[in-house]
Amino acid sequence: MQINKPTSKIFILSFFLFFFLSLQAQSVSIPLLERKVSLTAIRQPTEKVLKQISEQTGCVFSYSGELINVQNNSTVIVTNKPLKVVLNDLFGNKVSYRTRGKYIILKKNKETSKPADIKILEGYIYDKHTGRQVTEASIYDKKSLLSTTTNQYGYFRIEVPQSQLTSNLCISKAGYSDTLLLSSMLDSSRKMMEVSLSTNDAKREPGINFKKFLPKWLLPHKIDIHSTNLTDSLFRRVQLSLIPMVNTNALLTGNTKNDWSINLTVGYVYAIQKCELGAGINIVRTNAGVCQLAGAGNIVGANSFGFQGAGGFNKAHNAFGFQAAGGANVVNQNGNIQAAGGINIAGKVNVQLAGGINIARDTVIIQVSGGINKVKNYANIQVTGGINIAKNANAQIAGGMNIAKDTAIVQVSGGINIARNSSFLQVAPIRNRVINSSNIQIAGFANKAKTTNVQIGFLNTAKRVKTLQLGIVNIADSCSGIPIGLFSYVRSGYHHLEVSVDEASFASLTYRSGVQRLHSSFSVGILTKNLNDKLFIHGFGMGTSLGNPRKCLFDIDLSTNQFVTSQKFLSDGNQFKLYTGIDRKISRHISLAAGISYNMLINKTTSAYDQLMYSQVVPYTISDRMLNGDTRLRSWIGGKVAFRFM
Repeated sequence: MQINKPTSKIFILSFFLFFFLSLQAQSVSIPLLERKVSLTAIRQPTEKVLKQISEQTGCVFSYSGELINVQNNSTVIVTNKPLKVVLNDLFGNKVSYRTRGKYIILKKNKETSKPADIKILEGYIYDKHTGRQVTEASIYDKKSLLSTTTNQYGYFRIEVPQSQLTSNLCISKAGYSDTLLLSSMLDSSRKMMEVSLSTNDAKREPGINFKKFLPKWLLPHKIDIHSTNLTDSLFRRVQLSLIPMVNTNALLTGNTKNDWSINLTVGYVYAIQKCELGAGINIVRTNAGVCQLAGAGNIVGANSFGFQGAGGFNKAHNAFGFQAAGGANVVNQNGNIQAAGGINIAGKVNVQLAGGINIARDTVIIQVSGGINKVKNYANIQVTGGINIAKNANAQIAGGMNIAKDTAIVQVSGGINIARNSSFLQVAPIRNRVINSSNIQIAGFANKAKTTNVQIGFLNTAKRVKTLQLGIVNIADSCSGIPIGLFSYVRSGYHHLEVSVDEASFASLTYRSGVQRLHSSFSVGILTKNLNDKLFIHGFGMGTSLGNPRKCLFDIDLSTNQFVTSQKFLSDGNQFKLYTGIDRKISRHISLAAGISYNMLINKTTSAYDQLMYSQVVPYTISDRMLNGDTRLRSWIGGKVAFRFM
């Protein structure tokens, strides 16, 4: 697209007009007395000097010739200085000035209405290296606690009683070295002071950002500025406050240490050495000693060395004493004793007592809670009605669940225990679990571990068992100890499927599982002596095998059998068998077993199947006698031949 020349000229003119108006708007936004002046006037009439200033700043001076003799000669040499400083150089304390629009009205100074002992100090503070104004610098008097800050142009003004003014006025600003206004400057006849500060990168003590806890209307910005700037800590024996902006420490309360502090609503001080009482919230920037009592809460930025009591909450970086709260206690690092109706939170703590939740990020000695105890790293004792969680724990006792992410010495629970790495003792009515290593697990239902010494429960599972598994069901990858249970399965252990015949049964099928030293067996079989009404058997046994499993084993088994007809299970008779025999390996997966057994049959003579069925189980007797009236005991010697597959 082609742009013609007239259009191009209009565009360029519009751009420069916009740029010029922007500069003018910025200039107008700067107050007249803060506009910069650069001027060299040696022994020139004052009226001419004022005219040159007007041309630079855009202001118009208004004054009475009768009051100010502007024909007198004046000498002014300034470079890039605020107009307020230039007027002070011209007239000193003889002339006062005020602004109205673009006009600066000059008047001859009359006797001030200020009390005779009030000294007005004002001036500008600059950066020594850049020459720029330093904003939000703190100017204060240690004796009177009077203070102010520089505005956005680096200007300050403070009124200090002569009787309270110390020999030096202090200037502090974060990032700069502290500076003293010497007595020679304070006593100077020059009203306007100019002070340069040197930069300093030394770290200053951080304060609490109490704006997180209180609404803005309660918090004068100058309190926060002073807390950030000052390195000095001032002292007053007693502090009284209505709100942070209305107190006897004035605006330097964030840097004032007190022995005693009483706060009607919210208090904010640098430190407490003895006692602080508050109906609302007590906020201490650094350390609090001996006692803090608050209706709502106590907040300590550094260390609490005594007792913190609050109806709501207590918070401290370190609490080397006792915290008691109706709601919550919070310690960032170290705590001694925390007692709360709700929540206790600490980095490291000795004792936590809570009706709800205890949380320690690192180490805890004792946690007692009605709900949950949680430790990220290490806990000595955890007691709760609900859940305990720790990375490492000596003792965990819970009505519900205990969890140790790494190591637990003792875990006792009404529900479930879980440890990731190692546990010495776990006791629970429902479940114990250790992902890696456990010494003792006792559970009413399930135990699980990668490696364990002892497991006692309904269901025990582990990859490696060193000593004992005692339960209804035991499962392991390997076991150097003994599993005792109704069913035990060891993947690398002893498990055979056996087909056998003996003196009573036509055929029996038995599954034997566990370890060589102790294994369990389940069997089913069929009797054929009575073809009209067949009789079946089912049984359970425990056994041990001695010798070399690759060659020959000597078996000792103890088992019990019950009987089943085609119509019903018979519960009024039992067969007990003690078997000894030889198990000879004949191939890689097959062995031949044979041996003799001692058998006993105990049944009720009142049973309808006594003569019809039970008498056919016994081939002959070596003993036949009555026990307790209607109970009959018969015994005999039998034998068995079997093939075993593995």
